[in-house]
Amino acid sequence: LVLGATGGLHATHPMAVWTIWYLGDIGGAVLVAPLVFVALRGRPAWGELFGRLETWVVGALMAAASAAAFSGWIDEAHWLTLLSALAAFPLLTWVGLRMGPRGAVMAGVVVSTVAVIGTATSRGPFSRPDAQQSLFLLWAYAACLALGATILAAAVAERDEAERARARAEEERRVA
Repeated sequence: LVLGATGGLHATHPMAVWTIWYLGDIGGAVLVAPLVFVALRGRPAWGELFGRLETWVVGALMAAASAAAFSGWIDEAHWLTLLSALAAFPLLTWVGLRMGPRGAVMAGVVVSTVAVIGTATSRGPFSRPDAQQSLFLLWAYAACLALGATILAAAVAERDEAERARARAEEERRVA
């Protein structure tokens, strides 16, 4: 309403502007809210997470794939650009399974940030002449990355916690 009242909203595309605004808010909920929650309370501990060689290897692979997809090193029309962007999915699956919610959320935010910067500078597989198309493709990519890794990591963390509770109960039963 403020954009319409101040003349900042083009009368021909109000629904597109509203959709983009809405998707931006959802993106914040999908990417930023989990980041805040795991920063305050999450597993594994930061020191443990960054002390693993595995964290650095997977991080380097994700950085290389993201840079290849969104830096402009490869022609945007080339199939390798899309393939390198999609390489983040199995890597984030690995992170979700092995590094817990903290690792998954951090990795999803990093890859999404690289994708946003690359697309904003007209690089990568989601760069289109129409900015709205670019935004929708980018939003879908970032949401799928972040949600997939975060949900998988949360399910694994719940399973691990249930297994620890079962082991404690079994030990108490043995002692009693």
